Amino acid sequence: MNLQKTKMVETFALKENPENPRVIRDEKFKKLVKSLEKFPEMLMARPIVVNEEMIIIGGNQRYKAAISAGLKEVPVFVANWSKEKQKEFVIKDNASSGEWDWEALANSWEDTDLKEWGVLPDFAFTPEFSPDSQMRDITDEDIANRQKQIEEGLNSGSSYKQVCCPECGCEFEIA
Repeated sequence: MNLQKTKMVETFALKENPENPRVIRDEKFKKLVKSLEKFPEMLMARPIVVNEEMIIIGGNQRYKAAISAGLKEVPVFVANWSKEKQKEFVIKDNASSGEWDWEALANSWEDTDLKEWGVLPDFAFTPEFSPDSQMRDITDEDIANRQKQIEEGLNSGSSYKQVCCPECGCEFEIA
């Protein structure tokens, strides 16, 4: 196995992968940029992976965020892999697997940090729609008020997040 060490490379020397299947937009991208501004050492632990032509095969979004954060150099790992292995890596590097242990997260980390880092959605529950609410506790007036809030949010151009209920699997959008 031919493994090379991580080295620092000027950002202009790297090329984005035109076939990258993953995107990160809006608030999540802003959070990634902010994260790199506050903690650029993260890149050393998880360098951008490039092929010998300096095309990014792992870390396209981190690369874009590093540029937005004003970094002039980034750590890269040059992979000397076949085209087939490169394509496989692009998908496997972007495939999310596993699940969060919500109890461990709740007991060990602050909600504000988890929101900032993109683990928790950045929204606030209104008292009538808290996770502990029972259906019998929610009135028609509560629903009408929440619907009005959502409609006002839609008209103001704010972004909504797609959420999946962990109990029933129902998908819906929240402000």
